[in-house]
Amino acid sequence: MSKGKRIYIADNNPVYRDLLKLVLEQNGYSVRLFEDGYYLLKALRINKTAKIQHPDLIICDINMRVMGGLELFEEIHHSKQYPDAIPFIFLTDCLDKEALVLSTEANQYEVFNKSELLQPLTETIHRVLPASTINQTIK
Repeated sequence: MSKGKRIYIADNNPVYRDLLKLVLEQNGYSVRLFEDGYYLLKALRINKTAKIQHPDLIICDINMRVMGGLELFEEIHHSKQYPDAIPFIFLTDCLDKEALVLSTEANQYEVFNKSELLQPLTETIHRVLPASTINQTIK
């Protein structure tokens, strides 16, 4: 099902970009990374000119320096250049309730909190390691 599917990721945090790429490629997706929504949009415009297919999914951070995820979404979905809607998954590293509500109400796409990305791993570490070992390691 994932074979051949193209995913573009825009996030100004290279750790999250690389982690997502690693996980997605291990699951058979083709992944392209961008440090900002502006660069992703620029790539889409180049793809359109070169008649290269657009991505099947865009995963992007809501808050980025030049062009954030909501602005990128608006630019793509209100443009006549992209008649087919490209689905979005938004990422956020803050608990900005207003941004989350706005994004989910405006387009009914998924919003994923980055702080929850590694939460299962952290919980497992705390369960596996005794509390005294964790405290000694931190000191």
